[in-house]
Amino acid sequence: MPPNPKRVAVVGCGAAGMSAAYALSKHSDKFIVTVFEKEDVPGGMATSLDIDVDKYGASYINDGVQGCSPAFANTLRMFFELGFKPSEVGMQISFGKGPDFWSNVFPSQLTTHFRPDIRKFGRILSIISALEFLFVVIPVHVMLFLFRFSKDFGEKMVYPLVALFFGTGNQTPFISCVILERVFKDPSMRLFEYNDTSLLASIPTMYAFPKLHDVYTAWRHRTESANPRNVTFLLNHTVTRVITRDKNGVVLEFRAPSPPDRAANPGDYTDTVTERFDALILAVDAAANTTTTQLFAAWPRIWASHLRLPHAADHRFLFVPTSLFPNGFGQNTTPFETADAIIEDLGRIPDVEFVVEEGEVLGFGLSGTVKGATLRTKEARVQDRADVWFERGADCSIHPR
Repeated sequence: MPPNPKRVAVVGCGAAGMSAAYALSKHSDKFIVTVFEKEDVPGGMATSLDIDVDKYGASYINDGVQGCSPAFANTLRMFFELGFKPSEVGMQISFGKGPDFWSNVFPSQLTTHFRPDIRKFGRILSIISALEFLFVVIPVHVMLFLFRFSKDFGEKMVYPLVALFFGTGNQTPFISCVILERVFKDPSMRLFEYNDTSLLASIPTMYAFPKLHDVYTAWRHRTESANPRNVTFLLNHTVTRVITRDKNGVVLEFRAPSPPDRAANPGDYTDTVTERFDALILAVDAAANTTTTQLFAAWPRIWASHLRLPHAADHRFLFVPTSLFPNGFGQNTTPFETADAIIEDLGRIPDVEFVVEEGEVLGFGLSGTVKGATLRTKEARVQDRADVWFERGADCSIHPR
């Protein structure tokens, strides 16, 4: 192993995090990897639940994700490498009810009604395939309008089918119509065979996953078995904050599991640990990502539970935090007291300045002043002159005084 292998932190132990850790484990001479996972098992959203086999005919169910199409070749290959075999299943789907019911198993009243649209749909798929460079920027709802498909055909057949496989929900009308074409035409992505009378011609072969709890446990052991071992999994460890992230590396704050005799308190930062890494891989969803980047005050003795931002000018506001029981419990005249006195003792009157472009808030900076003079040059950007800069969807950046 070289004298200074790169230390990499992977936050999240789902499919993305495990894939990253597994790939890096192949290069134990170059990387030392630490994987953080807030749950007690790897897998992320791919979890398994044990159920009564006598009652349900199976001993488990996979929650969150259950299977895939043959197009997911890498996923299937990983199962086989770990010693697991997915089960072949025929995928039967159905939508609607009553007169709006249709299925890929047998004809229905709805498919008979839309037979002209279905036939035209097949011709349009061929046009989209031939002119992909043009249609890649055209959403599905525009394509249906341009070629004069009936509105109900889109609402009752096309949109439900696309939403089922891509999880696009109410954004389905706005996806590229090339994606729709590939569901039927692309050799590597095709899920269904087009039929000019019923839209879907067959019951395609899909694969049901084995017990994902066992798959991810085996994957973790395989990753840890690199020789020499270079990957460590910290399960039940929650990354609470990305403190700094710059060209010199990244500093993470994380919390280890609470002792058995003490209940976990997400708001308690007294038992957190900080550690420096050379690189960071955030293998978490967007919601979890925003919770790890938190804003904190750099001024001592101020623990803000509420903030008041009186408007000063333009996009600038005065920063007036409040402190909860600053004199100790039972020593205050009101439950919340402003921290003005503390700020005056420090000789600083902080303010907040927002950066807005085209109506969108890009971030805001906290700046302190000493006797009316800013600590940094006025000509610089807010991002550069602020003592603390917090960017939307990114990390909190602290400028040392």
